Amino acid sequence: MTPTLASLAEARGISVAPATTQVAELRLAGPGACPWVYRIRVDEDVPQRMVEIAHREAERSIAALAMVGEEEQSRPLADGTVHVGAFAYRGPRTGRVTRTGEIYTSAATIGPASPNAACFDRSWDPVEDALALGWPRLPSRLTAVGESFLGASVEGRCGRLACLDPTDEQSGVAYERPCVVPSWQERLVGIAELGPSRERVAELNGTWSDGHPPERGVWSERAAVISVDRGRLLHAEVTIHHNALGITRTIEIDAVDDCPGGLVALGWQPPETPEVAQTLAALRGEEAADSARRRGGDHGQDRH
Repeated sequence: MTPTLASLAEARGISVAPATTQVAELRLAGPGACPWVYRIRVDEDVPQRMVEIAHREAERSIAALAMVGEEEQSRPLADGTVHVGAFAYRGPRTGRVTRTGEIYTSAATIGPASPNAACFDRSWDPVEDALALGWPRLPSRLTAVGESFLGASVEGRCGRLACLDPTDEQSGVAYERPCVVPSWQERLVGIAELGPSRERVAELNGTWSDGHPPERGVWSERAAVISVDRGRLLHAEVTIHHNALGITRTIEIDAVDDCPGGLVALGWQPPETPEVAQTLAALRGEEAADSARRRGGDHGQDRH
């Protein structure tokens, strides 16, 4: 039993048991008719010198991300299939206004996802940040416990970090260094069964680094718990270490809906938060409006 799975089960009041197998087919599913809802908590540590010089206050926030599809039941996707669903997001970065849009899922990835969320405290879009940080890229194949594989690529502004000279306090450029950073490195560290229904879950641990010594560079670590049979994220803990600045940013993502196989269905009773209720209401309103438009003859883009 991995420490993350054990602590997750204890903190959420869910029973946990060892799995009967050490291999799992790791694939994502798109959301179905039962909306998947995630609570996103951000907790930062910012040194006082950064507060005084850069007026950079530590963030303590809660946001919510909900997603839904048209299928009655969601199931892991086959290779070459793209599922199109709808999302709603509400949080401090949207001014507590709910944003809606489309979300795309394949057997390996979900998006749109920010290519540089691994190295920046926040990029241009909170939804893309959440999807990039919480959802690891899956191998979409049978995977054994202890097996490592290449995760999502990290690009954009993160590449510039590799060019910085870590010995230069003024962030000078080391021209002999290539401005390229590695992808996430993922590892399947454990499989367990949660709740009375013995839902099979897999824990994946991921790491990313800009290539500099840890005490001077930027590096990220993630523990993600995935439902094997349903292909959905249940829980993720992500920490981004900006060691040159002394900033640590922690993001915790939890499934708070009552869909089959989710943490609530397995026995957790999450605290009620306004962001979750408001985001779910907006998503249902958007879906109702979309259905009305289709009944009126505006079919738009079919979702699969």
